Amino acid sequence: MRIILILTLLYTAIWSTQLDNQLFINIQNETKQVKSIYKMNANHPLWIGHAKNLNILTEALQNPYYNYKEKRFEQDTIEQYTYLLSDNMDLNQNSNDLAKLDIALTKSYIELANFIVKSDIDWDKVSQKLSELKESKDIKANWEMVKKNPPSTEELFNALTNEKINEFFNSITPLPKRHAQLIDSLNIYKQMQIKKITRIPYTKNFKGFKYGDTDPKIVDIKKRLVISGDYPKENSYSDEFDNKLKYALYNYKRRFNLEQNGIIDKITIYYMNKPIDLLVRSIITNLDKLKVFKNRFPKEYILVNIPAFSMDYYKNNQSILHMSAVIGRAQRPTPIFHSYMTYLELNPNWNIPENLVRRDLIPTLMEEPD
Repeated sequence: MRIILILTLLYTAIWSTQLDNQLFINIQNETKQVKSIYKMNANHPLWIGHAKNLNILTEALQNPYYNYKEKRFEQDTIEQYTYLLSDNMDLNQNSNDLAKLDIALTKSYIELANFIVKSDIDWDKVSQKLSELKESKDIKANWEMVKKNPPSTEELFNALTNEKINEFFNSITPLPKRHAQLIDSLNIYKQMQIKKITRIPYTKNFKGFKYGDTDPKIVDIKKRLVISGDYPKENSYSDEFDNKLKYALYNYKRRFNLEQNGIIDKITIYYMNKPIDLLVRSIITNLDKLKVFKNRFPKEYILVNIPAFSMDYYKNNQSILHMSAVIGRAQRPTPIFHSYMTYLELNPNWNIPENLVRRDLIPTLMEEPD
């Protein structure tokens, strides 16, 4: 917030030859892309004197929808030079600091755009690690990744000149609906990190709670479900398993693909007691994975959700068929790919794969020859 308030002092149109000259000198040590985007602007400042763009960028840098890993993206440099300028507002005498500030803003803009498209993951290295699993652990892990190029200099510049930075960032966000859902979950769990969730105790003999039961632990369970957004916030909570808890439990179990038996059992409590840091990291990992999928799905498609053991048939963004799916184990993971389905074969002939014979049938026959 401080940075935005300070930068409003610079919103008057500043367009001096001295600043242009200093900017040209400073960009000589920058990357080719930084030089190119300034060249498109005749080496004039891209941010100083452009209030709308500057405000949008500083807000986007702090917006978890775009910057969900809270990367700094030159913000330390931006704050440093903004602070110096606020103490001495003789702009004509501070062309060097202004030039450094403008360049830092440009670099942060490029870095944030690249992060939105590709995250900070070296996907080539990930592919290499997966291929090495075959030799090191005899694990065949096939993951078909959609490798994406970072935004071009022309795209970046056009978004700036048209004052359409938000629209540009949204257009390069992969699978925006799923991205938004994950961001909502991430925000919930980050709030839970701040609030220091109390662990719900249970014993080996715990039989679970069902509708109509009363127990002091049910109060803690309701408070836990309030934080995750499943149970309505109230001034006080009863120790009864009521209708509101029944509905909240259904939502919670659906999110984690738990059995919908209407019971708060040991498995449910286990999930509620999972370290929040672990859940946050898991959501961030899934946000990263969206970067190597296509940016948009077609109107009609089938999606297999491996972590959820489920399959959905989607038409016009609505699931019209949902069913359970059998997936591989960690030692034999299900391949991740996308392709076109041209026909469906019912009751096909099936030959036992060589991998299954070698790793399952032969060891079993050796142990139980009879």
